[in-house]
Formats: sequence, structure tokens, C-alpha cells
Amino acid sequence: MKKEATRDYVIEIFRKYAAAGYPSYERERERIYREVLNACSDLNGEAAVVQAETAVANNSAYLTDIAAAEATFKLLAAGGRNEIVNAVKEYTVLRRFCPFIGGLSRIG
Repeated sequence: MKKEATRDYVIEIFRKYAAAGYPSYERERERIYREVLNACSDLNGEAAVVQAETAVANNSAYLTDIAAAEATFKLLAAGGRNEIVNAVKEYTVLRRFCPFIGGLSRIG
């Protein structure tokens, strides 16, 4: 059961990473910050900044997942394993549009 839960979690991380357009941690952090800052434009400057920083802190788990996926892809690519990166990208895109597709063991 633990192995299956871990696999499902990792698949979900890569799915989120794909859905976000494979951003870097910094780019996604900045997007969240700017989005909230713009949404709070009716507040004074300091209050808007506090809201934006709070939003980033509240999304720390999501941002950590993005950083983990980004680092994994970089490590695989640096190790000459681009076929794994491409397979995971293909799988996550397919799962996004066709959620009934089976597990990763069916790729390849």
C-alpha cells in the first residue's frame, strides 16, 4: 500500500508540474506572489505585500513539489536520461487529457 501511495503522489506532482507548464520554482513563486499582489491592489502597499507573502507561504507544499519535479528532470537530463523525462512528460500530458489511461508501467 505504501508503495502505491508514494507512486500516486509522485505522479500527481508531475501532473501538477505539467499542468503549470513546467515552471521553475522561482517562476512559479513569482507568479503566485504577483497574482495576489495584483488582486490586492485596492489595499495599501504594505498590506498587499503581506497578502502576497502569505500566499507564497500558504503554497509552500505546492512550490516544494514544483522544485522537486524540476530538480528530478534536471538530474535525469544531466545523466543522459532524456527518454525518461520525455516519457514522464508524455504520460502527464496524456493523463491530463485522458484520465482513464493506465499507470506508468504501460509506457514504452
